Amino acid sequence: MSFEVVDNSSPAPYVQAERFCSADAVCADVSGGAYYRNARGELLAKFAVYREFCYNGYAITYLGPPQVAGGATNLGQSRGWRYQGVVYSSGGYFTYKGRSPAGHKTVRTASFKVCPEGAQSFKKVPKVAIYVHCDGFRYPRATQ
Repeated sequence: MSFEVVDNSSPAPYVQAERFCSADAVCADVSGGAYYRNARGELLAKFAVYREFCYNGYAITYLGPPQVAGGATNLGQSRGWRYQGVVYSSGGYFTYKGRSPAGHKTVRTASFKVCPEGAQSFKKVPKVAIYVHCDGFRYPRATQ
């Protein structure tokens, strides 16, 4: 599984383009993912999103492009799992603690087609949302 940059959109005017944009900014990262395992706990497939950001307590001063990793393991492929890529992307700034914009949400949704031998094919559509805030608070939410 390799990482691919899926969002090369230019930063908003209030987000500086250099990673270490000021002496008072702190940088961090956040990642989240959906992991599919069989009954024995063996990994069949995964979909993960990673993002770097910098903040100074009042604003997000840098927001790196989201990086996505998705795919089926060798075991998953032998069980009929196929990664079909990112099928939905969104994101945007929001008001946080009365400041606007002081938070950002990134959403990526992928698709897997699963065709187990001797059974009907079906889809799995994992969604990962990553939230970052001007005070460094960050967290992912994943649904499978």
